[in-house]
Amino acid sequence: MKIKKVISAALVVCLFTASVFVDVAAEGTGEDEEGLVEVREEADGDEAVLMQGDKLEEEEASEEEEESEEEVASIEEAAEEEEIEDGDDDPGKGRLAGNIPDEFYGSGSSGISTFSISNNDVTHASRFSSGYTIEQGIDVSKWDGDIDWAKVKKAGVDFAIIRVAYRGYGSAGTLCEDNYAKANLKGAVDAGIPIGIYIFSQATTSAEAKDEADYAIKIAEKYSAKVTLPVVMDFEYYSDGGNGSEGRLYNANLSKSAATTVCNAFCSEAKAKGYDPMVYANKSMLSSKLNASSINGKIWLAHYTKSTDYSGDYEYWQYSSSGSVSGINAKVDMNYRYVKKGSTTTTSSASSSSSSSSSSKTYTKYKTTTRVNYRTGAGTSYSVAGTLSSGKEIQVEDGYSKSANGYTWKRFKMNGNNYYIASKYITKATSSSSSSSSSSSISSSSSKTTYNTYKTTTRVNYRSGAGTSKSIKGTLKKNTSIQVEKGYSKKANGYTWYRFKKSGKNYYIASKYVKKSSSSSSSSSSKTTYNTYKTTTRVNYRSGAGTSKSVKGTLKKGTKIQVEKGYSKKANGYTWYRFKKSGKNYYIASKYVKKA
Repeated sequence: MKIKKVISAALVVCLFTASVFVDVAAEGTGEDEEGLVEVREEADGDEAVLMQGDKLEEEEASEEEEESEEEVASIEEAAEEEEIEDGDDDPGKGRLAGNIPDEFYGSGSSGISTFSISNNDVTHASRFSSGYTIEQGIDVSKWDGDIDWAKVKKAGVDFAIIRVAYRGYGSAGTLCEDNYAKANLKGAVDAGIPIGIYIFSQATTSAEAKDEADYAIKIAEKYSAKVTLPVVMDFEYYSDGGNGSEGRLYNANLSKSAATTVCNAFCSEAKAKGYDPMVYANKSMLSSKLNASSINGKIWLAHYTKSTDYSGDYEYWQYSSSGSVSGINAKVDMNYRYVKKGSTTTTSSASSSSSSSSSSKTYTKYKTTTRVNYRTGAGTSYSVAGTLSSGKEIQVEDGYSKSANGYTWKRFKMNGNNYYIASKYITKATSSSSSSSSSSSISSSSSKTTYNTYKTTTRVNYRSGAGTSKSIKGTLKKNTSIQVEKGYSKKANGYTWYRFKKSGKNYYIASKYVKKSSSSSSSSSSKTTYNTYKTTTRVNYRSGAGTSKSVKGTLKKGTKIQVEKGYSKKANGYTWYRFKKSGKNYYIASKYVKKA
């Protein structure tokens, strides 16, 4: 009964929160006096947001007043419980928690018994009978609990696909990190198990799919050189196993074409970042909801049976959700991987397809002179792996060059993998380094970067990149102060774009809608002071101010933290404090801390 009450109350919180438009703005700014009726989506190419009276703010205020004190108290009590638990709309609480939808078994199947890692009771498709090496592996998430990866390795697991994130199946579709992602990545890598990563998707648009790819890759960034297996989009409906499929992806009712486009957007984004993309789906989904043959990445088939009759192409097969593996106390998903003999696909985290991890190789910094494709091999006959913007810095391998198709090709390292680029479109930068010093392009935010303080002159969107074609990441109110990177500007779509720092991340804003304030400063001011607080109960801390932000960890009762002096923000029925932990900023509900 307690669990039902918590879930019910948490849903009340979510519904209450969703009914109110929450502006994304920098701290300390007041309400926009001009108000807002709607945020305009580039109807006429103008980046500013329409101001049309204060009707919406009045409506929101009246809605808030209608909430009785008793209801608010009930919501806060439920939210307190939620603050100690995980988010309630993790789609993994369906299948990953053991509530398996019927379509995973297929027509006429009675399911599959528990299989061990040494199971020999499976028949593989005849196409894999020769010319392939068959490897057996697992995929894991927080629903598998704490894992002893040394035991998993000893048990004979050949590979692991690790869930690093998910999108909530509620209407908000919030992206959240899997609480066990970092521990599982480190554990598998330390044990010497080759890894891939996946995100449990609920994307309904191409923009959301791209965001999911970026979000998953960012979480695994520390282990990018070790992610030698695919970056995966888990494309499935949420189902609790009893009431059938539900959630935002199911409710979107996408056509086959639209669903395939969403999957391909994810694959293209992962490929552009230098990774091998793959889409996971069950047999029913691949057959009736997607144009599987048109997906521009690998296919991971989920079909819980001893002998699948799926006729389409696939490189991975998840044949059971009830495996038993030493080192894992829960039932675990079991998979086969079919590796074509002679394939250059990496099967060991110790080396890449071209032995790129050789410590004897040295690299020189180059930068691109124009927007240019890079490829999987030296020559235009090889597939395009992605595109680099003009001025992008890359680490080019010393001593390598090859002539093909009228170009001289250079080999460079990115995200731990080797790629090839025509020398005609790059020029040497200022310094060289060994491969161990940097395996990817140089970060755009150098420690020497300085910032000027600007203010917005109207209510305005900010974006993931320079241009109206880039996704909107949020909206700033009029007179919001932001830290604009000194010396950066780029023209795109009729605007000059500035890059600015917010919550430790870079975003982009049209210069037309900001003006310089009186002073400039580094993004991390040395004047920030902190007070020591301690927690009064076991409580989650988050990536931002609000229960809609992802949970980054949990603090025990009595834990001392350094709370930033002068910062507080109201969101989702709480006042939030910002505190410093391991050099990073996190957010905690003030209700659960007190001054030490």
